[in-house]
Amino acid sequence: MLATSISLVTILAFAVVDEPVYSGPQPGEKLTPFKVFMYSGPQAGKEIELAKTNRDSRTVLVFIHEITRPAFQLIRLVDYYGAQLSETGVETYLVWLTADKSQTEEFLTRAKNSLRLKSPVAISLDGLEGPGNYGLNRKVTLTIVVARGDRVTANFAIVQPNETDAPKVLKAMAELASRPAPSVVALRAEMGSRRAMRTGDTAALNREIRRLRQQVDRLTRAVNELQARVDRLEGKKPAQPSSPGQPSRAKKERLPGRTPSDPKLIGMMRRMIRPGNDISTVQKIAEEMTRWAGDDAARKQELAQFCKRILAVGYGSTAAKKVLKQLAGD
Repeated sequence: MLATSISLVTILAFAVVDEPVYSGPQPGEKLTPFKVFMYSGPQAGKEIELAKTNRDSRTVLVFIHEITRPAFQLIRLVDYYGAQLSETGVETYLVWLTADKSQTEEFLTRAKNSLRLKSPVAISLDGLEGPGNYGLNRKVTLTIVVARGDRVTANFAIVQPNETDAPKVLKAMAELASRPAPSVVALRAEMGSRRAMRTGDTAALNREIRRLRQQVDRLTRAVNELQARVDRLEGKKPAQPSSPGQPSRAKKERLPGRTPSDPKLIGMMRRMIRPGNDISTVQKIAEEMTRWAGDDAARKQELAQFCKRILAVGYGSTAAKKVLKQLAGD
């Protein structure tokens, strides 16, 4: 009898743990406007109605119930990727839920340099509960709502943020822009390299350079292996294999151009070769690259050689490849 009681208690405990947590409007439900004070962004200092959607709207709302270190790790990723998607029309807002608007303003001002948030930050005017008709759950740390038009497409009620949350959230955001989901590892590396450039952390920049060179080396080996296979299928004599780290002359000739050492140019190229980039996006990045090179002959040559290397490995959308050919001088 005692064993049966213990088993029943265990089953009930697991049932409670596994019970799904809900917070905010669910997929398929309507997204309605609510009042906020805009702390940052184009409408900073104003009280506005947020989530006033239309048929073409694509919106990401991050309701911050509590700010913790794990929560901030996830917020940073969502914020950074949201800023990237803004050029496609996706709007990302970080909405603080608070019982004291003035106190939250003071906190955000004090923490501004450490937070370095890119997306507009809003403070809810409905207290800790948030908008009354949203049904937000105060027991969660973050509620993330993704919507197309006025309909919710994804909802994430996150009690304890961890490494498994980011891929799901980023995937839902990417779908708004009809893009493939970004790699969390790559996104964090990109964020780290940008931070290193901003702070002048040369050790971090050198680590990023080594990582990128290793990545290019792996791609080079893959291209050479595929080329050797094509050569065999076409009846050509394959290039003589070389020892690790010492590519043969034939292999070097197959992959033109070279990888630069400037992390800023590498960062621009990584943005350029994202699969979903359209012609407008790649032209903007190409303009940045051109400004980076300026009238410096060495930089112009470095840019052209890098474009040739990337074209050789086949990276980038059709629009990106077209622009890269122009930058390479082909």
